[in-house]
Amino acid sequence: MIRVNSQSGKGGATYPIERRLGFTPPRRMQIEFSHAVQKVADASGAEVSGDAICALFKREYFEVEGPASRADVAIEVTSFETAATAKGETAVFIGCRIGDQAMRFGGAVHATATQAVADAIVSAVNRARWAGRKKVESEAVAV
Repeated sequence: MIRVNSQSGKGGATYPIERRLGFTPPRRMQIEFSHAVQKVADASGAEVSGDAICALFKREYFEVEGPASRADVAIEVTSFETAATAKGETAVFIGCRIGDQAMRFGGAVHATATQAVADAIVSAVNRARWAGRKKVESEAVAV
């Protein structure tokens, strides 16, 4: 069992993703995601389970809702990585800079690589739009 608390590093949050979801996110995405895990651990004052980390990762990168239409703002793809999952699907991780905002990652897993790419771009754009309005991660994920 891996124990992850507010003092755990990026590797502590990545290990359950590798083991349960079957892929390793890019290093810069691990760093970005570790902040979300730390917020959950700090808010709860408890260790965060591997299942909760995976649920948070899915919510952060795969289940982002919102309109992805940004025709009025340039979307610059700054990072693009793929990985095969243990189930043979394609995991895609895309870093995007939208307008003058900080880079945001999007991620997706799909049986079809092209669909995973499209979903990852939508995820990054929606996460950028959602960043200012996002509720605290601990409200969305049970630890």
